[in-house]
Parts: sequence; structure tokens; C-alpha cells
Amino acid sequence: MKNVEDYWTETERFGFQKVQQNGKITYTLSGDKGVGTYELWGDPNTAVAIYMDYTLNTPWTVLASTKERYLQVSQFYSGSVDIYRKKRELNPSELGLNCYLNYPGDYGYKRVNPRVRIVDMGLFYRENFFEKLPFSLPEDFWESAARVLNPSALVIPAVTNALDQLFTCRLTGHELELYVHGKAYEVFALLFEYIYKNIQAPPVHLSSTDRMALEQVKVILANHLMDPPKITQLAAMVGVNQQKLMTGFRYLNGMTVYHYLKRLRMQKAVELLRDTNLSVLEIAQAVGYYGDGHFQSAFRAAYGISPSKMRRDLSK
Repeated sequence: MKNVEDYWTETERFGFQKVQQNGKITYTLSGDKGVGTYELWGDPNTAVAIYMDYTLNTPWTVLASTKERYLQVSQFYSGSVDIYRKKRELNPSELGLNCYLNYPGDYGYKRVNPRVRIVDMGLFYRENFFEKLPFSLPEDFWESAARVLNPSALVIPAVTNALDQLFTCRLTGHELELYVHGKAYEVFALLFEYIYKNIQAPPVHLSSTDRMALEQVKVILANHLMDPPKITQLAAMVGVNQQKLMTGFRYLNGMTVYHYLKRLRMQKAVELLRDTNLSVLEIAQAVGYYGDGHFQSAFRAAYGISPSKMRRDLSK
């Protein structure tokens, strides 16, 4: 799995030059690959404002795979970023207000297309931010927030207004850090209110023990990609009945146990394509597929391209 810092390192790897001063980390691009800036304002370890204004001459593909829980909210003023998770289901970050909560874990890849000006102002909240709140988050916060925020673009005028104010901010240094800190809390308060006004009741009662058991299911699947337990075996291993396992897992994670396993396999496959020289057949076997053809079909269904094309895109 990548961590969030690796995403910012990818910015430099693509060709952006990094400079840190006046409360900002600025990545500047010039030359054959494009022109513009990508800026981080404030504390990148808790909540950071992200400002982008750049145009690429060549496509930029970045692996999106991290288990760190984070919340990102962005106001796009120009352009879009394609986020591939299912075939042709791009989940684009597009004009207007976009939110994404990384739960249960990011996977897939992001592509910025050439000759499209990207102008965006957003806030990026890391786990440290939530741990330092003056209150404990509700037990169901992550799954509830993911169900409410992730399905589509949002209309929350107060959040858009706050991001517009950030967009026009001209402060620097400690003044900028204080301003971003205040806006981060303001926007999160608005999102928190929105989440719990739009939440739906679970279809089955889930105690704290049930929730811990269903989290353990994900650990077991991640450790047994090649030989995953059957539903009956999983239920016995974590101590819940089969119906609660299937219904509760889907409610908490937005997908069935089967689809979560497939997602883990595809995520691992992308990592192996990027980080190793294993053949496609060897990768297929490493993630639990015993035939290259079945793996190729599953990969195309997940990402819309072949494993070989993915490997080429990630190596650029």
C-alpha cells in the first residue's frame, strides 16, 4: 500500500519541482510535460489545503492505493481528474463540489488528461486530524460518511462558499497556516452536519462486537487472496451468523464480501504490475487466479484496460 506522502512524491517524479516557503509547499511544472503549480497550504500531517492550477502536455497516471483513512473535499473550477475503479465508471472529480472519504481503502488509478487546464481548491483531512478533534467521532462515522459523501457530486453551498474564500486567500506564512486551520474545522463541521442529516438506518443491528468481527473479515481476506475462506468458514472464524456477515458487511463497506475480495485482488495486481517484473500469468496466480484468461477478463472489468496497458501507463 502507498501512503499519502507517496502521492506527493509522485508529483516530483512526474516533473514538478518542490519549494517550501511562507507556509506553503509549492510544486511547479514547466517544460515539455506542461506548466502550472500544485500547492499544499498549512499542515500536511493533519489538514492541508490543496490548490491546483496546471495544464499538462502529456497524460499523468498515478496508482491510487492506500489504506490510510482520509477525507478530501474539492471545488473544481476548471477541468476534471478521472479516477478509475470500475470499467468506464470513472468517478471523475469534475466541475463543482466533490468529496471522497477513503474507506474502506483506496484502489485503482487516477489519470489527468493532457491539454486540460485543472483549477481546483480543496481540503485534505488525514487521520491525525480526526484523532485531535475535541470529541470522539461516532462509532459509525467512517462507514456512514462514505455512504453519504462518495456516491456522487454534492451540493452544499456553505462548503462551496468556504472553499471559494480559501481560493481567494492571499495570506502567507503563519497567518495562512492559521487561516487554513480555521477553514478546515469550519468545512468539517458543515460536512459532519450534512452526513448525519442524510444517513440511513442499517438493515440489521450491529453491536460493537459485530463491527469488530466484520472488520476482521477484511483482514482475513487480505491475508488469503489465493485461498479465501468460504462464507460459512468466515462466519465461524469471526463469530457471527452468515446472514449478519453478508448483510452487515455490505452495509458497512458498500459491497459484498465477494466484491471486496475481488477488489483486493485487483489492487494487489496493480501493485505487482508497478513494483515487480513478474509476468501477467505469475501475477494472476499470486492474487488467486489460476488462468490468465480469467484474470485478464476480471482486470478489464475492474479498470477498463488490460494488465499490460496498466503496466505501461504506470511506468511513464
